[in-house]
Amino acid sequence: MKKLFSLMIISLSLYGSIAIIILLSPRNFNRPLLSKIDFIILHTTEGALEGSLFKLRKNGEAHFLVSEKGQIYQLIEEGRVARHAGRTLWNGTTRLDENSLGIEIVGYHNKPITAAQELALGRLLYQMKKKYKVDDRNILPHSMVAYGVPNKWFDQAHRGRKRCGMMFADTDFRKRIGLGPVPSFDPDVLQGRLIVADPFLNSMLFANSIEKKKTLNSELTNDGEFIVSKTKSAWYFARELYNKSTTLYHLPNGQKFLGNQIKNWNLLPEGTRVILDKNEKIDSEILISDLANQQSKVDFKEIGIDGQTAYQIAGKNYASRSTIYFFPNGDTSTGVDLYYEKKELLAHLPKGTKVLLGYIYGGAIGPLQSAYRIAGKRWNSPATIYRLPNSQIITGDEVDINSVKTGTQVFFEL
Repeated sequence: MKKLFSLMIISLSLYGSIAIIILLSPRNFNRPLLSKIDFIILHTTEGALEGSLFKLRKNGEAHFLVSEKGQIYQLIEEGRVARHAGRTLWNGTTRLDENSLGIEIVGYHNKPITAAQELALGRLLYQMKKKYKVDDRNILPHSMVAYGVPNKWFDQAHRGRKRCGMMFADTDFRKRIGLGPVPSFDPDVLQGRLIVADPFLNSMLFANSIEKKKTLNSELTNDGEFIVSKTKSAWYFARELYNKSTTLYHLPNGQKFLGNQIKNWNLLPEGTRVILDKNEKIDSEILISDLANQQSKVDFKEIGIDGQTAYQIAGKNYASRSTIYFFPNGDTSTGVDLYYEKKELLAHLPKGTKVLLGYIYGGAIGPLQSAYRIAGKRWNSPATIYRLPNSQIITGDEVDINSVKTGTQVFFEL
């Protein structure tokens, strides 16, 4: 941790009766201002403090982080957007990054947090609720508001993209940190905007406490681990993190692989342990280096790795205007354009083609077409993606609007 902190400027601030370590992200001052604060979203880091703090600060992915010892770090100013929630929908409202605060708690979605964390989180929430008048029913776990676009597993938009923070829906836990209960049903599922893709998660979020405990116990082995079986795949447990370097697979023969090291998921044997704890015998220096090099929140799928065909990756949205294909030769096209103009290419995509789901192509920057004209107020949003003429991908909070080159393509989240 000393090596990590030696590269950062740290200050201490008193917020009401609590001390906050100010450790602002280098992206902080490039972030757009929040229009309002209607929600507070609670997350679990799914990893230990060192790697989580490094990544969250580098990418500006939370306003606050609470360590196991109850220390509170501020990474993004409250009045600015943190890219903490990603693709979200709650009661018809989308893009909650634009009107919410994000609090990351060091820990895991299926394990209790420490008493020190409960105390610190309760105090922090008390101050935030008092300042921004946020109702308890709008202080929600990330897994309750995150959703997924159609993909190779589900051909409809669905709840169940993440299990992040699911324990924070528990009524007894919420009482201990000074919160009332979460809503008793999912309004977006009820209204038909989403389907339930993860019955386990749905039960953990909306069932009563006794039913939640039964559900959790049925999901785990006796030693509290996730085990691959005929009916429960790697994706079932790890969701969108199944093929990431932050998920560890311990095979029955003793071999260990990170998610990004596995190429053929059909060969993953039953009995494999799925470990979401990034610290289990993984070199922390390698892990931090890997996290630092990841593109923040730009979740490309790739032909040949995530699926062999467009349909296997994008489901029924494979020919949609909201599915973007980036070809190895540098060309870019939407699914609908390929369907009507190059159907043969769409049916036989070359390996290495990257697929971006749930984004709209806004246009290319030119003499009469600025980033602001294309994306409006979202031009500098961390969710807006720019593809430079040299094929480099950057996000809105990395763009210098005065020097962005002609021909740069702009994509923004649906």
